[in-house]
Amino acid sequence: GRAGFVSFSTDEAFVYHPFCDDFGPLNLAAVYRFCGELRDILTKATRPLLLYTRDDPHFANNAAFLLASFLVLELGLPSDEAWRPFHVLQPSPFAGYHDATFGATDFTVTVLDCLRGLEKASLAGLVRFKTPVEEGGFDIDEYEHYDDPINGDLHVVVPGKFVAFKGPVGDMPAGRLWRNERHVRTFHPRFYCPIFRGFGVSTVVRLNEQLYDRAEFESEGLLVRELYFDDCTTPPAEVMLRFMQICEDAGDGMIAVHCKAGLGRTGTLIALWLMKTHRFTAREAIGWLRVVRPGSVIGEQQQYLVDMQRKMWEWGALPREKQLELVTRGIAMLTIDAGVPERPPRDPDRLSRTSSAASAASSSAGGASPP
Repeated sequence: GRAGFVSFSTDEAFVYHPFCDDFGPLNLAAVYRFCGELRDILTKATRPLLLYTRDDPHFANNAAFLLASFLVLELGLPSDEAWRPFHVLQPSPFAGYHDATFGATDFTVTVLDCLRGLEKASLAGLVRFKTPVEEGGFDIDEYEHYDDPINGDLHVVVPGKFVAFKGPVGDMPAGRLWRNERHVRTFHPRFYCPIFRGFGVSTVVRLNEQLYDRAEFESEGLLVRELYFDDCTTPPAEVMLRFMQICEDAGDGMIAVHCKAGLGRTGTLIALWLMKTHRFTAREAIGWLRVVRPGSVIGEQQQYLVDMQRKMWEWGALPREKQLELVTRGIAMLTIDAGVPERPPRDPDRLSRTSSAASAASSSAGGASPP
């Protein structure tokens, strides 16, 4: 390190494991561990600290995110103020975060978006680093255990409300709760049942095609709700409305949400709830979800959330009774008697009728179409 400084780096200690062309942000465990380590260094340091990183936007982003997160969560700085020293660097050494897909993208999330999401989550009580675990504080051991793809690939993304997890499959050798295939571990619904009991989950929401018998969950006293929509797409209005209804009906019970990977469709619906309930901006919601469950929200879902932001805020600002009334009225206007179809309807006339109904319902529900 340079003379007169205590030098340290995060490049090797905190590594992001990409799904595709994504390279960050680092997850909540990394933020927690960095905050603890920097706190320890500061208590012992007799010289100024120098955090260095290699000359690569991927590493610069993640190092700056960790350091600014410390300023927000440990020192209480507003996220914009914490980012100011980095913002003035010219030319900027930072790049926009790519979603968990391959190829060019016209939508990126900034380090500041992630910081703002982290700050908003902290203010909403979703992340509590300084609270003891037994009093509802962040449990690093539990988080890192279930974050591991061999232990379930699940995250409590909103404490007391949502667990996001990888979609289970029922096709397993007799008695087995998981199987490995091409270095990927897949789990049977029964694997998750005791975990969900521990978390206080009352409802499971499936967003992908049916790959298991719902009775596996129902026999354990869990309510199963099925809201299929296509992979990598945005939720139709009826799915969004029914999801909000499920969130109300669950009361104090937690809701475990999955699609195939538990990232795109799952993250998108939870982001809508965060925008409506806690007034996250779309970018804050994406930023927070990518920190707490890396890879969340992909492709067109990102811009969809931006387009939905004002509608969710307007809806969330209404008195609770009015919010519930709009959900009920919106669902009724869709005239779907048998629940949301497992597959999108193929009849073009029926599709246009459904779209018209959805459009009308979205107007009633604070709008599910772009402003």
